Amino acid sequence: MNAQPVILNVGGEFIDGDTIQISGNDFGSAAQVISWDDFEEGGDGATLGVPVIGPTWTFQHPSSNTPFPQYSRMQAYSGGQSAKVAWKEPGWSGYSINAFGWGSQGPFNTLYLSYMRYHDPSQNDPPPEMNHKQLYTFGPANSGNGYEQQQFMPFMIPDGATAFATMLQATPADIWYWGGDPRYYNSNYSWGRWEFWLDYENTAAQNDGRFSIWYNLQQKLDSSGLNLCDVEGGQYVEDLRIGHMFQGFSALSHVRSFFDDVYVATTQARVELGNAATYAACTRREIQVAANWSSTFIELPLRTVSFTSGEQVFLYVIDENGDTSPGYPIELGDFGDPDPGPPGEPGQPTHI
Repeated sequence: MNAQPVILNVGGEFIDGDTIQISGNDFGSAAQVISWDDFEEGGDGATLGVPVIGPTWTFQHPSSNTPFPQYSRMQAYSGGQSAKVAWKEPGWSGYSINAFGWGSQGPFNTLYLSYMRYHDPSQNDPPPEMNHKQLYTFGPANSGNGYEQQQFMPFMIPDGATAFATMLQATPADIWYWGGDPRYYNSNYSWGRWEFWLDYENTAAQNDGRFSIWYNLQQKLDSSGLNLCDVEGGQYVEDLRIGHMFQGFSALSHVRSFFDDVYVATTQARVELGNAATYAACTRREIQVAANWSSTFIELPLRTVSFTSGEQVFLYVIDENGDTSPGYPIELGDFGDPDPGPPGEPGQPTHI
């Protein structure tokens, strides 16, 4: 059984952008942060470029009938900008596929993703024959070994439906319906947090794959003991695309999604800042991107985002297995312990 992470001390000044030091026990191993971007670096209307962390954004943009994914001041969750992906805009005839992400990375057998999303169609009612897949992951393709790119669609609405599901194709193909909210029409025009954890089988067809889905901090699916890939060599992610598909846009004057605080890593290990004394009770949580991480020490620039000075908030350390520490209270604008070293030597932090 894995030990639960515990925070013992936190040092530094608790203001946005200042570096804080978290010390404690059983933090586990650092994740490799593949991508992190708050989309503040590019000019309004410019095509997406280099993220804060990770490879330069690339695109699935097969048509000149939509603008490339771009930095935008139309909506923002943190800071003043986000990434805009449009399938149809005034003055553009539109196309059903438009996405940003990366390719030829990894390949990764496990993947954790979190982002904030604001979906903005010109009407709230779902259009006829709508088919919306806001995220794709693709695996390796090797026809000589007889397998296609394995494709995962964590957050999708099937053709003609309004409820969300998670879909896998092509070897094997399966679909898991979330049930209940959110629906298409009550997840529009507001920022929502979408999270996805994928753990492919180490060996194909072993029925030990797992994935989890969260929307606005509520778990919608947690499925394990799964066959997620039939053919050895295909059970990886090497291509990721955000935005991707919106079919059925012809009746709309515009349809676009904004994405902010995009975080992609190899495990669930991370730090979060929440608004409640227990992790499950939080209605707001903000990812903190670690600069240094060891089993007893984490250093990071504090991101307050939706929280304000004088507010009591709680720090949480999540290890690579998804185990969460008890909340550690801090008051924003205050100072922590100036020497937060844990009992004994914290060890050499790992630079991420």
